Amino acid sequence: MNLEDFRSEWIEDLRVAAEANQSDPHSEFVLEAVDRLSEAEEIENVEVGYFEGRYKNAKMMIDGYAFDVVDKSCALLISDYSNSEQLETLTATDIDRLYNNMRYLVEAALEGYIIDNKFEESSTGYMFATEVSRLFKNGEVSKFRFYILTNKKLSDKVKNLKKDPINGKQVNLNAWDITRFYNLFTSTP
Repeated sequence: MNLEDFRSEWIEDLRVAAEANQSDPHSEFVLEAVDRLSEAEEIENVEVGYFEGRYKNAKMMIDGYAFDVVDKSCALLISDYSNSEQLETLTATDIDRLYNNMRYLVEAALEGYIIDNKFEESSTGYMFATEVSRLFKNGEVSKFRFYILTNKKLSDKVKNLKKDPINGKQVNLNAWDITRFYNLFTSTP
């Protein structure tokens, strides 16, 4: 199976799952991508849930988060799913936009903005803000790991995913594009 066949089959499977679960392909993609990352031991115990809000005239958004007590990392996930039949490209501009959506959420959470502005307490963003604030104050966050999950192909022009620290903590940005998911699929027996 080549990359295009893999992508087409995956999209069709997501559409079928969405219909069966009365959801949408984007939500099913997030769940499936998180499962694949968990199986690859890339990330574990992800709290999946969509959150979107405004902070200082900027959009903050995530599709899930996780905390790793072993390496004291805080992981955030955001997706860029395309339901198109054509293989699209994830550009540097897309990466910056998605990264900033997650970064603004972290900054708003650490500043107390989310809790102080009475976002819905059951929302993923509020729960994340509560937990990251507590862990950060206790010195239990040593770095941030940001994941962009997409069924698009990472542009060949993207050479660097390095980002500046947030509140003095290192940031690792990972783009899991269709090629990485395909390579994971083909390497799994």
